[in-house]
Amino acid sequence: MEIANNFGNNVSVTNDNSKKRSSTVILKRKGTADQILGKDNVINKSQFKSEIYDFSKDLKDSVNNNFSDLAKESKVTTVEVPLTSIDKEKLSVNEKNEYEKKIEKVNESAMKKTLDDKNINKEDVQNLTGEKKKDFDKALQENTENIAQKEKMKMKLGERSDITIGNKKGLKEYIADDNTKWLGKKAVNCLGIYKPAKPLISDVGKSIQNLVDPDTAVDVFTGKTAEGEENITFQREITGKVVDKETLDLEKFSKNPDKATPEELKKVEELGNQILREHVTDWLMCNFDTSGNNFVVTTDESNNMVLHGVNKENSFEKILATDAQNMSPKSKPNSDTLYKAVFDKYAKGEINLNIDFMKDKVKEIVEMDNGKYMEQFSDYLNHVREKDPSKYAQTYQNILARKNNLGRDYNNMFTDLINERIKNTEEKNPKEAERLKNTYLNNRDKKLNAFKEKNYTALDYARSRLTKFREEGYSKIGRFGKNGDGVRMMLAAAQLGNQINQIEAEKTMSRKEKDNKIRELTSPKNIQKYANSLKNDERVKALVEAVSNKEVKPSDFKNSKEFIKGMISKHKELAAQRAIKRKEELQKAAEKKRKEEEKKKEKENKKEKEKEKKEEKEKSKDKKGAIKAA
Repeated sequence: MEIANNFGNNVSVTNDNSKKRSSTVILKRKGTADQILGKDNVINKSQFKSEIYDFSKDLKDSVNNNFSDLAKESKVTTVEVPLTSIDKEKLSVNEKNEYEKKIEKVNESAMKKTLDDKNINKEDVQNLTGEKKKDFDKALQENTENIAQKEKMKMKLGERSDITIGNKKGLKEYIADDNTKWLGKKAVNCLGIYKPAKPLISDVGKSIQNLVDPDTAVDVFTGKTAEGEENITFQREITGKVVDKETLDLEKFSKNPDKATPEELKKVEELGNQILREHVTDWLMCNFDTSGNNFVVTTDESNNMVLHGVNKENSFEKILATDAQNMSPKSKPNSDTLYKAVFDKYAKGEINLNIDFMKDKVKEIVEMDNGKYMEQFSDYLNHVREKDPSKYAQTYQNILARKNNLGRDYNNMFTDLINERIKNTEEKNPKEAERLKNTYLNNRDKKLNAFKEKNYTALDYARSRLTKFREEGYSKIGRFGKNGDGVRMMLAAAQLGNQINQIEAEKTMSRKEKDNKIRELTSPKNIQKYANSLKNDERVKALVEAVSNKEVKPSDFKNSKEFIKGMISKHKELAAQRAIKRKEELQKAAEKKRKEEEKKKEKENKKEKEKEKKEEKEKSKDKKGAIKAA
């Protein structure tokens, strides 16, 4: 299997004698740019026009093939770039060789992992057919993409210009060895305050956008600059011709939707499906920083508009807020967002939306394995845990709930919007109101059911309770006096999970019998009781000691599940080491006791001899006295 090599479209670059020119979009906010000029005719000009950074360029043909000419004129940053972010076709011969070696390594690792996961031999793969073959190929593809994202290759990024946008400073534009262009953003907020979570969230954003729609995902990775600045987010430049503000200004529309012209509303309606797509990403990431200025609209070769969602760094700020868990355009965090403006216009009957456009993708996400889904958030969640352990477990649960309840939430929100649209249109357009009722609400519950809702079984509820218990235990690890509680909770969750799997594998039990046994086994009371029963368990004592001595620590593992697995697998090793240590300690103690007893005995013998000597002396004295008296 080969990994796709082109992860974004690159703008063509021509020489000075050509009449062809290219215009690319970096960002879309107001600001200025100070251009660092290279050699004559290498970079001619750069400027912000209106709210678009319009970069017109003429580069020598040699620059296309040799980045070193440009690098001599500017600072060069060497960063490790994920393989999925590299354009193979624009690499040098040596770089292509290195790239292909890494690709070969990725493919081998992905195949090995898939074979291990599926518990089959490589020779048996060619014999797979039907659903088993599809399942294997899908797993292989996913493993390949995941491993490729982690596998990196060193590349040079040459700094071309400093850019100031709004209150943010320190943004820089870079061009890489493969001639792709990137925007480097520091991990700071609009006031310049360092926010270490931002690069981690950007990585999550890339992952979730690729899950929802790889074709429009904004490519990012985290690296450091030549000056040693770490946690810099490098975002691939969005290319293509930008829709000018006169035609469509999403920032203006999101702030004042009632002032939109019929032509602007038509353009928004044209983007409807793509706006619904971006809404899935932003809801999963709890991102409410979605005013129009965080979207870029370009046009493709066919002059169709393409929507790109950018700047996801403020996601999860409201993840623990109660009102942020309700998918409704009327909830507080949604004020002045593009989505609120679009949904309001739909409810008023001023624009049309294909509201069930994302139903297939939502179904895919809802049915995705919870553990696999949550792996995308591992680095961010570990950051939350290190910063404030008390917020970890609830943050984990709320992120997971947005995925599991995605279909239900869309059905509920769109049911409300459809009813509001019916109310607003039934007098002016009764046929439209009737169509909406028949199309979407023609069922006993008078509710939209276009989106796949997760059907929770006894097994789902049980695993959900155990996951919550495990994450609560994980949040206690490393907190003063809580290691014992944390280890017991995590170990209990792991062992009860194994017992559930054994029940599920039992062929002599009916579904009803299995469900009853699983419910009983994983009732909150029984889970806690089971954890308490491990208080004197030797494994728990050993693991607590390992955590206390920092032989095993959360930062060594990507998530709680891997942490407890690592602790359990290391338990035997630690137990063996401690057994040897205890044996040595017992031997030393026995030797010490023996020496003390010898010393004590020697002291007693000495004392006894001195006593005997004294008594001899007394007897001799008495004898001499008796002779003298006689």
